[in-house]
Amino acid sequence: MNAGLVNTGFGNSGASVNPYGLNTGFWNSGNTNTGFANSGSTNTGFWNSGNTNTGIGGITDSGQSNSGFGNAGSGDSGFGNLGDGSSGLFNRASGGTTNGMMSGFFNTGVLGAIPHFAGEDSGFFNIGTFLAGIFNIERL
Repeated sequence: MNAGLVNTGFGNSGASVNPYGLNTGFWNSGNTNTGFANSGSTNTGFWNSGNTNTGIGGITDSGQSNSGFGNAGSGDSGFGNLGDGSSGLFNRASGGTTNGMMSGFFNTGVLGAIPHFAGEDSGFFNIGTFLAGIFNIERL
């Protein structure tokens, strides 16, 4: 069971920074976390607190605009993310005024029913905007 919206996994909560949790995994609090028992925002891995950390047990803000490897945008953690404020692996968002804010693996944010937003997904292999779960397609 999750608290907040657009969370994928179990025991996630969020919605302090934005109206969504956007967490993927288990027992994450905060927003846009991927993994297990992360708190804060935009963390990828295990037991991180603070913001924008990639790894295990980070307890303070990374102080970096990105954490991890191969991220393009700002406020990303993890690997190969494109957009802003995303965590996880190979999440991509473009085409909107606001792009990113995704957690999970291999999500693709495209413009959806709400103008100007591309992303805001959590989970695995989602295509669209404001999606949670696995293999969801909003529109092509």
